[in-house]
Amino acid sequence: MVVNNPNNWHWVDKNCIDWSKQYFNEHLVGTKASSDDGTYVTVDSVSSLEGDVEVCQRKGKVISLFDLRIIMNIVGVSVVDPEKTFKGSITVPELAYDTEEDEIQFDVSIYNEDADSEKMRLLAKKELLPQLRQKLSKFGPDLISTNSKDIQLESDKVTSSYTRENQSQGSSKSAEKAAPAKSASSTPSSSTPKPIADGVPRYNTSTLHLEPTFNTTAEQLYITLLDRERIGAWTRSAPILDAFPPKEGSEFKLFGGSISGKFTKLVPNEHITQLWRLEEWKSGHYAQLDISLKQGAGETTMVVKWTGIPVGEEDRVRGNFEEYYIRSIKITFGFGAPITCQAAVAWEAGKPLSIEEITVDPPKAHEVRFKVYNTGVCHTDAYTLSGVDPEGAFPVILGHEGAGVVESVGEGVENVKVGDHVVALYTAECRKCKFCKSGKTNLCGSVRETQGKGVMPDGTSRFHCKGKDLLHFMGCSTFAQYTVVADVSIVAVNKTAGFDKTCLLGCGITTGYGAATITADVQEGDNVAVFGGGCVGLSVVQGAKERKANKIIVVDINDKKAEWAEKFGATDFVNSAKLPEGTTIVQKLIEMTDGGCDYTFDCTGNVNVMRDALEACHKGWGTSVIIGVAAAGKEIATRPFQLVTGRVWKGAAFGGVKGRTQLPGIVDDYLEGKLKVDDFITHRHKLDKINTAFDDMHKGDCIRAVIEL
Repeated sequence: MVVNNPNNWHWVDKNCIDWSKQYFNEHLVGTKASSDDGTYVTVDSVSSLEGDVEVCQRKGKVISLFDLRIIMNIVGVSVVDPEKTFKGSITVPELAYDTEEDEIQFDVSIYNEDADSEKMRLLAKKELLPQLRQKLSKFGPDLISTNSKDIQLESDKVTSSYTRENQSQGSSKSAEKAAPAKSASSTPSSSTPKPIADGVPRYNTSTLHLEPTFNTTAEQLYITLLDRERIGAWTRSAPILDAFPPKEGSEFKLFGGSISGKFTKLVPNEHITQLWRLEEWKSGHYAQLDISLKQGAGETTMVVKWTGIPVGEEDRVRGNFEEYYIRSIKITFGFGAPITCQAAVAWEAGKPLSIEEITVDPPKAHEVRFKVYNTGVCHTDAYTLSGVDPEGAFPVILGHEGAGVVESVGEGVENVKVGDHVVALYTAECRKCKFCKSGKTNLCGSVRETQGKGVMPDGTSRFHCKGKDLLHFMGCSTFAQYTVVADVSIVAVNKTAGFDKTCLLGCGITTGYGAATITADVQEGDNVAVFGGGCVGLSVVQGAKERKANKIIVVDINDKKAEWAEKFGATDFVNSAKLPEGTTIVQKLIEMTDGGCDYTFDCTGNVNVMRDALEACHKGWGTSVIIGVAAAGKEIATRPFQLVTGRVWKGAAFGGVKGRTQLPGIVDDYLEGKLKVDDFITHRHKLDKINTAFDDMHKGDCIRAVIEL
């Protein structure tokens, strides 16, 4: 589009951003570099082009004005493993109208985290970047030659001192000097180069100022900037430090040597000064990076003053510092960066879940944010989604059987760390409240009130979508690719166990297994009846079998469950809907067990079944454990004589298991072959098919559906 300036009819501007996008796709995509052994890396796409591009006529002179940031996606394949694909990006922080070919800078990132990724990065830097630099240097001349033809003025309108000859392609330096100077938020120094580090003038320089804030203490931020292990975490590579802990005068290298420098001043928890340089800068040139830490109420401000930045490098240095220092530290340690991801959102009761892009806030003090790799779909989720649950509130992110990897932690978190494989716990364990200290229950009072309201312990949500806060569910909300939980509601487990298995140990399997082994404490030779042959019931069967029970009877109205019951260790199966006329399930079980069961377990949530389970217990000592959750408002009833004569009714939440204390041992039981988990998974789906998983759950052939996020 050509635009005339009404106040200066001889000024004409043409926006060329669309042409530029096409140009870079045609000239950059497909650029390839190969090594002698056949390993190669190629530009797969131009994923981002930001900035301005114009061809302008100023009083008869054609000039170009552009300032762009370009991001290219790259793909590589190693000859060592041709099936393995390396993915990454190359960023050109700035390509401007006055950028010389040798001044074009690149940032290369390989997303894979293994030893071969560094080889791929070096191949890209050595062989691919020179090709890209050459191609990018031609952009300016090509821009003018292609786009200047329709903005030339007629000869009778050229009234300035420029002659008609000036209407030719304007690629000379004099033309570029006629263009307006680029603006920058940095403060330029004198035009005379300053001596830096070794006293040799290298560049004209500028000064940068930044003041990012972090949700942590000055002490924690100071440690994060200097501790070898923490530096490795936020740089995603091993730092090279010639002294540890660092001291004044010690040197460092970060990001595989792309950044190097020397510490010149260290004041614990207050100040860090270092000489700092990029690998591409002229030899001997160092900038000086001064970092002051100002702690406030609940957050710390990092006051950054950066002197000696080469003119033209300001945006690149600032952008890299914000991305690879500030943002990476916040994401890695939960000091302040939100994450955008997908989640299955329940906007209202009775409606299918909707896949949405949500924002997940960083964890606050005593909170943990983790990446969810797998989640189970449970009847409790369906119960709340149906609208029957009196505590159900919307909009909400459901899900409470989730496993993944800790992405960041808030201040004060000590029980898990970044990189731990974890399971979310809907039953917390603080180890400090009256319940936890009693030793009589696995219930915990630390977060119960806020958890029931669908918020974090501070009364707020960490989830946001379309301008609205989303509620949390059971303190877990695992139907999201990232979730935030209280540190009392998460536990680290053995890393050798798959996420698709450990997620199921966050509810159903552990609930049943624990009900038999902990709540009831089934003993060798006991007779057991389990009402309901679903995931929880079959897990009770496993627990009873582990304890060497005598008879393990599964009661259900679906004959398909008989095969499953036998597979998991049941000795008998009874279809209570097909008993002879006049025979009740209570009579049948008393007959099968010589007077009644030592233990019965209700896994149905049906109050009538709960009564049958109690009355099928042996007089004098039989105990019935209620596991299933009844519908709101339902009440249980029996004749008092059933209790007077020694039968016991009791309930179990999460099988009586203390999540942080005992769940790791249950994971170990699975790894040692004592507990079946794999066999429970009958259906698998991606997140976008989660509504299908809910449909599967109501079918008789589904024990557990697992979602991959």
